Amino acid sequence: MMLRILAICMCLGMLCGCSSGLSESSQLSKNEQDAVIAHIRNFIQRSKIKLTPAERAYVMTHDPFLNISYTGYKEGSLTVRWAFPRQRNLIVTRSGKLLSNGRADWTVRVTTDKSTQLVPQDFFGAHGEEIALPPL
Repeated sequence: MMLRILAICMCLGMLCGCSSGLSESSQLSKNEQDAVIAHIRNFIQRSKIKLTPAERAYVMTHDPFLNISYTGYKEGSLTVRWAFPRQRNLIVTRSGKLLSNGRADWTVRVTTDKSTQLVPQDFFGAHGEEIALPPL
């Protein structure tokens, strides 16, 4: 009986010691995150997205909210959001291989939250104007 309890405790200890998350090298580095944001800013500067001149300037000068969920080596889903005055948001998403030069499934949305007049910090979804962003 004592051996059985000891074996169970050892197995539980081994399971608790294992990490289920991805290693830091599997995630985007700060430089890679900055490159993605610079790519988005470059697109916003030359695009016909319906933003005011003040909103375009805000995108160029302010850091966005960044949310990344990883599913593999530099792979997963990425959401970048700038919150403007008057409850407007610029939301850019991508999924798959986050640094791939191939065709990407970028989505750009400009949204307005008219119902609550408030946008929570972790708000990353809404309906709006969608425009495809070129590959990174």
